[in-house]
Amino acid sequence: MEGEAVVEIKIRQNASFRAYHDCSARREQLQIDAKDLEHNCLYENSDPADDKNTQETRIQKNAHPCANVHIPYTITRFCRRIQDMLTPRSRRTVSIIIPCYNEERTVGELLDRIRAASLPSGWEREIIIVDDGSKDSTRNILKRYEKEAHIILCEKNEGKGAAVRRGLGSATGEYVLIQDADLEYNPADIANLLSVIDSGTADVVYGSRNLDPRTRRGALIPRAGVWFITKLINVLYGLSLTDVWTCYKLFPREAATDFVAGRFESELLFTAMLARRSYRFIEVPISYTPRAVTEGKKIRYRDGIQAIILIVLDWLRHLY
Repeated sequence: MEGEAVVEIKIRQNASFRAYHDCSARREQLQIDAKDLEHNCLYENSDPADDKNTQETRIQKNAHPCANVHIPYTITRFCRRIQDMLTPRSRRTVSIIIPCYNEERTVGELLDRIRAASLPSGWEREIIIVDDGSKDSTRNILKRYEKEAHIILCEKNEGKGAAVRRGLGSATGEYVLIQDADLEYNPADIANLLSVIDSGTADVVYGSRNLDPRTRRGALIPRAGVWFITKLINVLYGLSLTDVWTCYKLFPREAATDFVAGRFESELLFTAMLARRSYRFIEVPISYTPRAVTEGKKIRYRDGIQAIILIVLDWLRHLY
């Protein structure tokens, strides 16, 4: 009887050891599968070509490794949809920053269009106007919109980049959109940019004036300058943008911490920063109605030359 008891105890011990070994192996396999799933969710680029709703968008794939990636904005469309199913969607706000300088002829109509523009379901707008030391009657016009917008008045003119930087300091929305105070860009296109964010296919959305042949307008030399600067940034940072100097840039507010103050080159340096941080870019076609210098256009050829120099210097500074 004692011998049978000893045999039974050994059998039970062997069975327990096999069960423990099987559980350990299963646990290790689950950990490996979880890591693989996490890697795929965080770093796998989704291709919108199979989505009929995104056939007009153009994905810009960053060739750099995913270093310093902001995890909440780099999950794939599939994982974003799963997350949306598990978490009730709350309303989100887009902060529309409008730098303006001597725009008495257009700023009133622009603000009316922004207020009337429809946004996708679940989005609210926050309007921030930064008057960059206007000398005309722009400030008198802005007084009529004090209840609808947050107005910031600068004592002296410091440039578009500096005005945008001031506006970012007051933004509270989850996303930020830059809007010029003239009427070259149509606020009705804002909804198309926000829809891309809702789809989860990109972190940053640019409105391109070159994706639709009908919107390729403007003088030949400025267009050639934008083309060259766009190609320069594409080569330096492995992007495939078509319009890097577009006004319409939609990006997460958390990405705005490194937006440098300056003139028109600030937006180009900001694009370079986003590329270094491996944000995913998408462009959507927008409408564009260019104006002449006599109508108040402020960017000059020297701004393009200065931008090229600063882009190269910035790239060299971050090379190592």
